[in-house]
Amino acid sequence: QAILAPPLGLPQDPARAAAARRPTQQHRPRTPCCCRGTRAMGNCCGNRPEDQADKDEKFGNGSKDLSEGPAAKTRGCTDIVWIPIFAAAWVLFLIVTFAGMLNGNPSKLYSPRDFSGAYCGVEENWNNGPNLVNTPTLSFTMNVTSTVELLMKQAVCSAPAAKVLTEGNSFFDPLLETQEERDAYLCNCCIQPCGGCDASIAVEDFTDATALVDTMQAKLAELTDFSNAASLFSTGGANGEMFSTSAFWEEATKWFNMVCVTDCSIDYTSINGSSDARTFTYKPPPDFNLYPIWMTLLGADTSNTMATKVTQLINQSFTFKALPESMCPYDPEYCVPFPGVQYAELKGSSLYCTFDFAGEVIDAIGDVAASALESVGVTAITSSATEELGKMAGDFLSAIDAFIIVSVLAFIIGIVFLVVLRFTIGICVWIAIVISILMFILGGAFIFTLSIQCSDAGLLETGIQTSVAIAIAGTTAVSQTITGEEVSEECTGDCQDYRGVQHYSKNGLSCVTWDDPSRTRM
Repeated sequence: QAILAPPLGLPQDPARAAAARRPTQQHRPRTPCCCRGTRAMGNCCGNRPEDQADKDEKFGNGSKDLSEGPAAKTRGCTDIVWIPIFAAAWVLFLIVTFAGMLNGNPSKLYSPRDFSGAYCGVEENWNNGPNLVNTPTLSFTMNVTSTVELLMKQAVCSAPAAKVLTEGNSFFDPLLETQEERDAYLCNCCIQPCGGCDASIAVEDFTDATALVDTMQAKLAELTDFSNAASLFSTGGANGEMFSTSAFWEEATKWFNMVCVTDCSIDYTSINGSSDARTFTYKPPPDFNLYPIWMTLLGADTSNTMATKVTQLINQSFTFKALPESMCPYDPEYCVPFPGVQYAELKGSSLYCTFDFAGEVIDAIGDVAASALESVGVTAITSSATEELGKMAGDFLSAIDAFIIVSVLAFIIGIVFLVVLRFTIGICVWIAIVISILMFILGGAFIFTLSIQCSDAGLLETGIQTSVAIAIAGTTAVSQTITGEEVSEECTGDCQDYRGVQHYSKNGLSCVTWDDPSRTRM
């Protein structure tokens, strides 16, 4: 750039001329491109003195000296107070961990669970469950409700039972007194068409009570008398193909309860010779639609000869033998062993049992059939467990669009919240402070109110009475301070001579003076 010279004939300022000849930062020659940004890589353009001084300070003996490593004597710890706090946090973590190990039960992580969700081999189960500390193995017992449901319907909905319940005879009235009860019974048994019945019950009906009783007793004997176990799974047995086909074993989870027992040797033979064996008399669940009918037949008058055979049938033939409580620590209902079915330890685990037919059953149906039925039963049990996981995954996939929408909305709302918080952080802090102060005030008032609450007074009533008492005490104190007088609160009799400061009742109602003409004596 040109340097303007003074006009000719005027004297030139020596200092200004020297400054003009000295190049400024703006007019200095630009660093050649070969040295741009590479001052520490040689002397392409030379090093400036101030650069060398900065280098000496960083790597020499200055305050930024790193020649002896980052842990030099000139460096030290900061925020030392947080070291004991960090150590205390670790100690607290260890205490909580040990407390969890002592008070918890890590075996719940791998122990099998019974039909109710209780853990086998665990003493204290959730919801005051059974003590299963001595029964660590998961095995199976008969689900009596599902097993005899069809037999129960066959007995209750048979023609002889229907006649006793809905018709009666010239000597005895029907057990169901109202027509509404009769219609409900006929509908529940699908004897007459109704909205709650799709088809008739697929069981054989009997017109004669004797034939009904004989057939039902034979079927139930195969379930209650363990000596008939072989015929239970034979197509020639009284129950026919009900328990002898693969269809029964494909629904093994329906016919068996998963229970905790001492070991896999516990089965129907364990009852033989046991003095602690129990019994269980079946009745339908209270929420079952035929439960009232069952209880009506059970309570039928013994003098009613028309109902005698049916009543005796359901009173005597539906009683099952149950395992001792030492082997099966549940109610007898869940400890009825299935005749002819034994169990063996699942390979690789001593905590789970699998199906294994008794020798007499194998002799009756053959080795091939027994092996096939056992494998079907095992498959049904294992598939039921995996089915739950698959159901969970399927539910997730069916609702994945909702998960995606919720995730996107949560992300957007989170971003909006952060943006709004950026501009309103001060307001939020003050609101939090005010709320905290109010919480302390209200909490203190609440605790104070509770401390003076009478046993027969509600919280709101006590609060009102306390507020009135505080207000009156405050105004009285101010008034007496101003006037310098102390007013007596004494009175006699019905307090006609009262001249104190109380002008409100304890609930805040205004009081009137004794000589007020508007006052009405009670």
